[in-house]
Amino acid sequence: MICIVSLMYICFPIRWQENQELSLWKAYRIGQLKAIDFFRSLQSVYKLRLFLQDLLSDLEDFALKDHYRKEDD
Repeated sequence: MICIVSLMYICFPIRWQENQELSLWKAYRIGQLKAIDFFRSLQSVYKLRLFLQDLLSDLEDFALKDHYRKEDD
């Protein structure tokens, strides 16, 4: 539960940017893949900062919602 709340807090700046919305499911999957890197980054504040920058970049690139749903005629 703590991990999910932390992920939502990290994703908040990206989540409501203009003309795009972050998929929390995709963000969760990216978070799972980067969990080991997160624990390695806890060695220093500098490494943690680099990790968070990298995570935010990946979220912006890979975790946005797809807007290809069919519209009603």
